[in-house]
Amino acid sequence: AAQPQRTTTKAAQQQMHTMKWLQERRRREERAQQELEKAQAVSAELRLRVRQAVGPVEPIDDRIERIVVSKRQGGLRVTQQMKQDLEQVKARVSRRPLLMEQADSLVRARRRALFKVR
Repeated sequence: AAQPQRTTTKAAQQQMHTMKWLQERRRREERAQQELEKAQAVSAELRLRVRQAVGPVEPIDDRIERIVVSKRQGGLRVTQQMKQDLEQVKARVSRRPLLMEQADSLVRARRRALFKVR
């Protein structure tokens, strides 16, 4: 059941064939990998054109800080407006006579009107 022994030249030819086949396969794989990387890589020109089209990008921290500041200022403005409104209401109320005085002046006005009629 022993296999026939190959001659050294035939064995050497087989080894050379296998070695060349493996080298060629490695070259194909490397070429495919390079093409894939080249396809996935974004060119500097394209990156520059996109950046110019999009415009300047503001860092997210700065943007959030600006929004927070504007909201705080808006809140302060609303608070000041409410205080002004409250002061105006207080001033109007202080100028109006009390309910008892209103009723009293109404009675006096009726009496005067009755005296004028008589």
